[in-house]
Amino acid sequence: HKIKKTIRNCRYAYNNDGLVQGLILNNTFKANNKWFITFDDPDIEGIMEAKEHIEDKCKEWDLDKRMSEWLIKEQRDGKHFTQKVIKDGTIQLNELAYDGENYDFEIIHDPRTGETLGYKQKYYVDKDYKSWKNKDFDTLNSQTKEYEEANYLPDEIIYGTLFEEDGKGMSLIMPILDDIYDKWSYEKYKLSVAHKTGNLAVMTVGSKEVYTENVPETFVDKALLQLKDRDKKDAVIIPYGTSIETLGGNYNLPDLNTYINKTLSNIYIQLQTPQTLFASDSSNRSTIQVQTDEETGFGVYLEYMRDTLKNTIENELFDVELELNGFEEAMGHIHLTFVSIKQNREV
Repeated sequence: HKIKKTIRNCRYAYNNDGLVQGLILNNTFKANNKWFITFDDPDIEGIMEAKEHIEDKCKEWDLDKRMSEWLIKEQRDGKHFTQKVIKDGTIQLNELAYDGENYDFEIIHDPRTGETLGYKQKYYVDKDYKSWKNKDFDTLNSQTKEYEEANYLPDEIIYGTLFEEDGKGMSLIMPILDDIYDKWSYEKYKLSVAHKTGNLAVMTVGSKEVYTENVPETFVDKALLQLKDRDKKDAVIIPYGTSIETLGGNYNLPDLNTYINKTLSNIYIQLQTPQTLFASDSSNRSTIQVQTDEETGFGVYLEYMRDTLKNTIENELFDVELELNGFEEAMGHIHLTFVSIKQNREV
């Protein structure tokens, strides 16, 4: 059956499938790894002070953790919405809830130019949330809730995506929801088959010496009783004239590994990760090097994620913060610089 393509189901798959979550976290932490603040023109007046100001703000924004959170959301949900609040002459950041259902956004575009005019948010809120201090803990989530809306101008929102189609962020997980749920079904069925092949017994009534009609039904009943919970017994006694064998591998069973491997291949491909990095039956070393090369393989995707972060942060955070604090000359010259993937590997 087809799985409904929703953000909620993408998050459920991410939270409940170790492979999916592991691949996304691996992408995230390899991309967002070892960075520092630099400037490109030492002759600009006040450039060192500007750099130090941005370094302090990065700590205040908890930028390293925030960038990882953005990358996870962009891969899992397809997008994230972060509010920029100007308070006391500096930027404060607020992550806005989004699930495509109870918490949703509509991006308003100029139909003639495609320019973003603003964002309209729908969110679900407790009608009496302001009086939360006077409520018991157990009643907090049982209050009457209602929808409210909020409007934001373009410069008030950081709208982050890795991939877009027709102006809408694309989740990496959504196209493989069916594969993920199929994998769960196959794995569950495989465990069931393994249990049955090891524990399901076949009892033969009668032998060359004993005709079937000469075996009393009471003997058969006793044999079945002996077989009950036999995995907890060291030995069983069965009536003469009957024989027992385990189902084992003497019977035709479905080749589930073929189906599981197909779903695994689809998941690795969609999540932009070479299967050779993690699969136990991975290819030789030269294949791994080609698939992970920073110019032709996995490294290209990591660089793409880094470039997306760099452009967003420098244009929508650094330059705005510098202008607010009198460092106009430094705008466009303070950079978020990542250690190269090759250097990270060597370290």
